[in-house]
Amino acid sequence: MIDIVDILLEYYNKGMSNGLIIYLQGLSSKDIRVVVIEILGWLKLEHKRKLWMEEGKKTKLKPLILNYNYIWCKNLKEMVEKEPLFKQYFYIEGNEFNFLPSITEDVRKKAREKAFNYYNPQKRS
Repeated sequence: MIDIVDILLEYYNKGMSNGLIIYLQGLSSKDIRVVVIEILGWLKLEHKRKLWMEEGKKTKLKPLILNYNYIWCKNLKEMVEKEPLFKQYFYIEGNEFNFLPSITEDVRKKAREKAFNYYNPQKRS
């Protein structure tokens, strides 16, 4: 199984990835980067939520909520519908982006941990 988070991190860091085949030639690298950042940020937050749950805090894992008034949400929806790599791991139901039910908890956990450990954007003030 291809590690989707490695591919997302590679795209985030280098602006390209050999494992990511973009189905739409019309998407700019900036458009793709925004989607990648949103997915990595969501995965990182999910790992934090998991840690909080282990500490006894009342929280739960949540899907990434999409608002189709934003272009990145529309782009993400198209990528999940058309890009084979995204279709292999994720789905969108209504306005909720999440892992496919067939993805094991172990794979989800590893994806969240990797995003938590390696996606560290610079803070801007």
